[in-house]
Amino acid sequence: MLFRSKFPIQIQLHGDFGCPKWKYLNLKNFVKFALLRLNNKQIVSIRAVNKIQIHNLRQKIRNLELVSQIPVQLSVVPRKFIDRKKINTDVINLLFIGRLEKDRGVKLLVEICKNLKSHLHQVNFIIVGDGRCKNSLTKEFKRLKNDLNFYFKGNMYGKELLKEIQNASLTLSLAPCESYGRAARESILSGTPVVAVQSSGLVSLAQTLKNKGITFLPSKRKNEDFFTFFLEAMQNNINNKYFMILKSENDSSLLRLISDWARLD
Repeated sequence: MLFRSKFPIQIQLHGDFGCPKWKYLNLKNFVKFALLRLNNKQIVSIRAVNKIQIHNLRQKIRNLELVSQIPVQLSVVPRKFIDRKKINTDVINLLFIGRLEKDRGVKLLVEICKNLKSHLHQVNFIIVGDGRCKNSLTKEFKRLKNDLNFYFKGNMYGKELLKEIQNASLTLSLAPCESYGRAARESILSGTPVVAVQSSGLVSLAQTLKNKGITFLPSKRKNEDFFTFFLEAMQNNINNKYFMILKSENDSSLLRLISDWARLD
């Protein structure tokens, strides 16, 4: 029925459609990818969230004029820049935000925990989110023979989430395919640096910030000294200039969305 419709169709891309790995992460992604490639004359607008995503879509979309870049509006944004020159390295709080599902990098999270030695520091993993992998994660963490502390916080929003972000030493963004990186952006705006896997959303963010505030995990991680890596990443903060760039982008996102709708009237 969708592709027989006489009404104009607008599509908002929330998945990394241009990433070759994305469509194979699960059946839902594969179906979304197949539907997008159908030549439907009723599609009048496709909204992507970053430039790399649009670049990757060039081979997938016949009419690229339909595609526009409109970022996702963030829900957790501090009013002013937070300068973190003084960093407490005695207690390291590592924050993971997101669905506890296989496609969000939970396997890598376990790998990091297994290879992370505390070096006599207190290391806390704060996990915000829920999902089908929560029980298996809990069992994996209990098997570890190190002194890491794990706290499952469940789903959090608004001021409650902002407080967790601002108390974190680092935020981990571990999804293999990420079209935007909402949690990473909210963290960096809150003064908390990010350690991430390379994906179109996070690479695009790093380009905007000139690599400030975000550090990418090495592709080859055999016997990686994660603790030393994290200590160095904690020093990679943004300044007020890049805070204002990200905040301005977010403040204009809703207006750009409304303008895109008005353009189609």
